[in-house]
Amino acid sequence: YVDEPVAINFLKRFAADYERTQNERIQPFKAPNTGRRIAVVGGGVQGLSTAFFTARLGHGATVFEGTERLGGLLNTAIAKYRLPGEILQWDIDGILEMGVEARTGQMLGSDVTVAGLLDEGYEAVFLATGGWDSRLARGAEKKVETPLPGGYLLLDFLRSGKDGHGTVSCGADTVILGD
Repeated sequence: YVDEPVAINFLKRFAADYERTQNERIQPFKAPNTGRRIAVVGGGVQGLSTAFFTARLGHGATVFEGTERLGGLLNTAIAKYRLPGEILQWDIDGILEMGVEARTGQMLGSDVTVAGLLDEGYEAVFLATGGWDSRLARGAEKKVETPLPGGYLLLDFLRSGKDGHGTVSCGADTVILGD
């Protein structure tokens, strides 16, 4: 085949499996330390990816995760026959070996705040808190959470006061933002 893309999924899978079975991780290039620090709130796919690539750029990255395990919905929503726990943990360990720090059991809004993280010397805070599905995994689907002062999920707004859900109160100036 000329001018056709090369399907490398099986090659990548072979290399990843070989690396894991040999217990010899090969890390990608990492830029020299810049002395800059970023806080990443949320240890799911988005937060771990952000921390990994931030670390590759030479910045210090700390992940703050509300539950006791990193991985987010990869731990709870993906069938174990599709993504075995030991393979997921191998990938997470590789991210931590890049120099990413992880602090579990740190919920935004109650244990840590954006202002508090900035006061600790982090130059930026990346929010990857997940959505309603992460709350389902934690068993907090009927609780209204405000990770940021005055900030709610749209789902909380729509369910406000219905079927045992908490209540969201809106002030005179309210913005509803969606993507």
